[in-house]
Amino acid sequence: LSLLASAATSGALCAPALEWKAVPGGGGMRTHGGWNYIVCEMKSGGEAVEGEIVVVSEGNVRAEFVLPFKIPAKTQRRYIHYFQTDQDDVEVSIRSGGRRIGDVQPIYLITLYTSQGLVEVGTGTRIDMVVEEGFIGKKAYARSQFSDLPSDPVGYDNADWLIVSDMDRVGDLSFRQSRALRVWVETGGNLMVFLKPTERPAGVIAEMLAET
Repeated sequence: LSLLASAATSGALCAPALEWKAVPGGGGMRTHGGWNYIVCEMKSGGEAVEGEIVVVSEGNVRAEFVLPFKIPAKTQRRYIHYFQTDQDDVEVSIRSGGRRIGDVQPIYLITLYTSQGLVEVGTGTRIDMVVEEGFIGKKAYARSQFSDLPSDPVGYDNADWLIVSDMDRVGDLSFRQSRALRVWVETGGNLMVFLKPTERPAGVIAEMLAET
């Protein structure tokens, strides 16, 4: 799991063991002044940890957005933190007991369509199993919904990987969405599928796998 900031980071204040990593959400599609979000992956060590995820936007007016969290010992959780800003970048930090855990992490909000984006869809994906050390930091990341998947292959332009789970939802994709996904994969797009032990591929993914 690529978790870069931790209580053991040089210069960080002493705090309960916690590893964390924040990445931009929304796939680079945002409106100035509208709602944006970050995805924060957190993993606790031998102790439960309670604290706050803090997003700071520095503009004409400095704004701070705080999301409380509580993680049991030896647990991994994902938090989605929504906020509003007119800026293209924000700073993310973690506080626990009035102390900062790890370093402040800058986040650039417009990311996916710069190059080689990684898009995650479904609740059963495991980013920690597929992401190399520093991979998310090098790849633009977006968390998407099945209903938002493109109905034209052009919608996948500059996306590098699509990571998918929840085959029951794949079967609900429209004909145009399924065709766009197939064309994108057939022309070089990378698709990774996560299946539960009793789950089988469905929809366009089943069709593509049957042809390989």
